[in-house]
Amino acid sequence: MDVVAIFVQAAALIVGSLAAGMLLCWLCWYLARIIHHPAWGPPLVAIPILLLLTGHSPHGEFLRVTLAFAAIFAVPFWMEGRAWRRRFRDRAASGGAAPISPARAISGSSAR
Repeated sequence: MDVVAIFVQAAALIVGSLAAGMLLCWLCWYLARIIHHPAWGPPLVAIPILLLLTGHSPHGEFLRVTLAFAAIFAVPFWMEGRAWRRRFRDRAASGGAAPISPARAISGSSAR
């Protein structure tokens, strides 16, 4: 019975940390995107990682695993942030339609 409990706790730790790491990266990217610098989001993830490595944050297994997953997820978010910024800059330089955020593009709203 103890083996099953350990397995369930380990699985919950991994799945929960995976979701939390992904959410942390997405939130940093989204907040940076609001100020039109989405490439700054993933470096923001480095702040809690550096705090953890220097011993200035709480020590917990969930936090360590979450930040490990966040570091992994930061790479695709960083690439998407750079691509989004490039598309934004190209639209503004072409003098075409006003640049819109991906959220507005998805919702169908074209007004700024």
